[in-house]
Amino acid sequence: MELAVTIGDANGISLETFVKAISENLNLDEIKYNNFTLFGNRKVINQYICQLNLPAKICDCDNTLIIKSKAVKIYDLSYSFDLKLGELSAEAGKLAIMAINEATKKTLAGEFDAIVTLPVNKKAINETEVGFIGHTEHIAKMCNVKNPIMILFHENLRVVLATTHIPLYLVSRRVTKKRLSTLIYHLNRSLRKDFAVEKPNIAVLGMNPHSGENGLMGKEELQVIAPALEVMKRKGVNVSGTFAADGFFAHGSYEKFDAVVAMYHDQGLIPLKLIANGSGVNFTANLPIVRTSPDHGTAFDMVGKSNVSAKSTLAAIIAAIKIAQNRQRK
Repeated sequence: MELAVTIGDANGISLETFVKAISENLNLDEIKYNNFTLFGNRKVINQYICQLNLPAKICDCDNTLIIKSKAVKIYDLSYSFDLKLGELSAEAGKLAIMAINEATKKTLAGEFDAIVTLPVNKKAINETEVGFIGHTEHIAKMCNVKNPIMILFHENLRVVLATTHIPLYLVSRRVTKKRLSTLIYHLNRSLRKDFAVEKPNIAVLGMNPHSGENGLMGKEELQVIAPALEVMKRKGVNVSGTFAADGFFAHGSYEKFDAVVAMYHDQGLIPLKLIANGSGVNFTANLPIVRTSPDHGTAFDMVGKSNVSAKSTLAAIIAAIKIAQNRQRK
């Protein structure tokens, strides 16, 4: 497999987690037998590994990053700057978006089997790329896909968001019968194609407390969500709901399902991240390419500290390889 890896925000922990994911897991087949290309800038990468004293070095003769015994190619983007570790900067944002754009183009062209995008800072990117709200939406636009699906997962727990990066007051407006039906349709396909689940079993959470209490705490469950589920059931999709989110996760009901559709960002991701304990993966489904990412951010306040974990980045690498392999088998 050929994997593209984007540098993320060079002032945060992104690159540190990548180097650690490789250096601490050299004997894993996913690391040993697959090829990695890091999209970034050679000078910036060298500054980073020197300042943090990471177990890596760049070859003098070519653009190769040696992480202990593993060779990683550097796709050298023509933009460098002086690092400000732990700080937000427009320069880091510009390099981050350049890496995303170039890696996406190359993967769409068939040069790579998957992309692993390291964490970025949205505000830093918006200094040069106004309107950027996240990898999911940006890469989907580059792929000409109108309905990307954000799936965050850990082992067999897969949480899917009906709405992504929008204010809470807009959620009830964005969740419509048509949009929810379309989401469930594409989710069902992704579970089969990307995760090799033969007969997906999907749960759908309610939007309101206690899933609306039969209309006493909101009408969305009765007027929007339930009708969407009926449409998908008639099309042969195995979907159940609506479930009250608190009890659903507290009592382990999620273990009975292959995926859980949450109505908004925090409803699904708070329990997912608690359960994943630092090992979650963000996957964008319904794209012509495979894209995964760690489930955390840039963590400026943790740069260079010994307790920075690479678990999520390693999980994202392994997931990208497995999903790409599943697609190739199909």
